[in-house]
Amino acid sequence: MTERITTIEALLERVLSPSTPRLDDARAVVGDAKSADDAWEACLAEELIPMSWASDEKRVFGSWVNTISNVPPSTEAVLRVAANAEAMLAAEVLARSAMRASAPWADRESPSAESVIEWRFFSYGQRGSFDLDTIDRVPRALGELHDASLAEHRGALDDVFRDSRAVRWDRLVPKDQSLAPTFFRALRTLTREQQWAVLASLKANVFVRAKSSSRARAVASGDRFDLLPNPWASRAALWELGFVLLDAGRDRIVLLSSSVP
Repeated sequence: MTERITTIEALLERVLSPSTPRLDDARAVVGDAKSADDAWEACLAEELIPMSWASDEKRVFGSWVNTISNVPPSTEAVLRVAANAEAMLAAEVLARSAMRASAPWADRESPSAESVIEWRFFSYGQRGSFDLDTIDRVPRALGELHDASLAEHRGALDDVFRDSRAVRWDRLVPKDQSLAPTFFRALRTLTREQQWAVLASLKANVFVRAKSSSRARAVASGDRFDLLPNPWASRAALWELGFVLLDAGRDRIVLLSSSVP
């Protein structure tokens, strides 16, 4: 087993499993809170959740029945936030970075630095009805460029292709098999990030097929990989933290977290 396979499998083990360094403290503070609002106020008072979150209009919490609030929808969701609010803040930064890196490829207006972050939560076996097709979705033009360039430079990427095929991502999926596509998306992003990094190290030329969209041709024609920002880097780091880029529109970025175990 190569170092790359070991690294990717270690990252996949973190998918939908954010670290919870302050979970015991959070449980002690929340105690027998009768509502999410009570749990939220208790965690704010004990500074397990930054006080700035109480009035930050750029962050909201959603539910699977399309309600939006400034407070997480359940005490379990409050526990997740309090267990590692710092990681969630880092995820928000990465999500906005991912949108900026993808913006040149987008056919529509991408979320800006001012976009609202919406957090959603799920429990295994009760994951809600999120759309698997939107998970970590990238602009069409970026996908076209990536696929065309991989075909052109395949010889330089043989090791990456071999290792990605050897990763046993399916054994890392929890009992809820409906989440299997999510883990496959994570593997795809982690692999593409490494492919881009290899081509950048070789100063390889970007390849755009004649039939590619005008957006792909306009952005990348004649460029080298090392002269373009790696659009997969922030996405890969977000998966590594254990969170999922669920969807992104013009004015909202939706992030997904599991509830506490």
